[in-house]
Amino acid sequence: MDPAIRLLLVIGFLETTAFIFYTSVLMPYYRTLGFGPEVAGILNSVLQVSSAVTLLISGFAADRLGRKRLYIGGQLMRCIVAGSLLFTKSYWGFVAIHVVRGLGSMQSPAQNAIVAEYSDRSTLATSFAFVDTLAQFAAVCAPILAGAVADKYGVKVPFTIGLTLATVAVLLGLGIKEAKSGATSAEPAKPSPSTAKTADRNPSGQTKSFLSQISDMFTHNSPVALYLLLAANLVSGLANGTVGIILPFTIMDRFSDTYTAVSAVQTAAALGTMLVLVLGGRLADLYGRRRVIMTSLILPPTIALVFGATSIWQMYAVIMVVTLIGNLSSPAIRALHLEVVRQGDRASFSGLSSGLSSVGYALGSVLAGFCYKWSPNGAWIVDIILFTLSGVLFVMAASRHERSPGAEQEAVATS
Repeated sequence: MDPAIRLLLVIGFLETTAFIFYTSVLMPYYRTLGFGPEVAGILNSVLQVSSAVTLLISGFAADRLGRKRLYIGGQLMRCIVAGSLLFTKSYWGFVAIHVVRGLGSMQSPAQNAIVAEYSDRSTLATSFAFVDTLAQFAAVCAPILAGAVADKYGVKVPFTIGLTLATVAVLLGLGIKEAKSGATSAEPAKPSPSTAKTADRNPSGQTKSFLSQISDMFTHNSPVALYLLLAANLVSGLANGTVGIILPFTIMDRFSDTYTAVSAVQTAAALGTMLVLVLGGRLADLYGRRRVIMTSLILPPTIALVFGATSIWQMYAVIMVVTLIGNLSSPAIRALHLEVVRQGDRASFSGLSSGLSSVGYALGSVLAGFCYKWSPNGAWIVDIILFTLSGVLFVMAASRHERSPGAEQEAVATS
């Protein structure tokens, strides 16, 4: 494993721990301030709109200006968020915080591209699996710890711990080095004749217009696969935005509204995710992306188990099983996003797809808040339908990419 990947593993562990310490207690904190599910949905929507705009711009910026700059910038935004939570109690203050949280997403496309730079195609999904697994390991322990600390010492203590860890992660992030073929190169490391003529910079070194970059990306890659992936990300965002609201409020309304009880939801989800990421990554590298992504079609009927949970421990078990099944395909999906485009378009497409996912998340959060007030069970049924549709679209995208001529030669620069 490349030293750069090992450094990203450590940073990911610290950042996930920091993130969870200041976010896992937010839902019950909102309730103590008098905010209901509709307000929580609006705040999540603000976050995702900010993320969508940031991701769209930062993906292209990372490919042109440098991945490390955007990576560090996202880390700094998270430090600002953790610090601001220490003294914010008003609605508009939280709106501002969620805007800044969205700005922190500029890190994501840059990180994806950096991981791809230090991995070849035979290990790409596995590399993502290791990065995500260590982050999920942090997510197993941190939520319960954060909730217990908040219940005993007050909610500002986990906010302070989150700020401290986020600061350490920034200092480590300064040591990241980009590959020689990295962020400022717009062509694959080993360009084919068909792509060598289509550099993303003109001879004078000036970047193309934003719309021209998007057009160029679709022209020189498989457009059908790209459109299917973008649609899948939008619907997936809707589904995840919905569950992000209805799950914690289901826990609070049916079982317990303590910080520990609500935070433990993230522990159960992280445990299920952590157990399958490496397995999913290896299966995707050995047997192909499409076969592994097809397992996501099992997820929707599994979510229906929430209707039968009669205790909080049963609910935690259901959450763990759902995330275990749902995230088996996660490394394959992440690798697919980077394989459908040329190396010089990786951060750009990652930002575009993540941006659409955030748009969906924003809409889903608002939809969930009002649907839950109308009918909690109805909100869950809507979510099951959305996860079904997103799974079908991801499978279609993977199938289309496999049929694309020269997919391995032009979509991925192997080294």
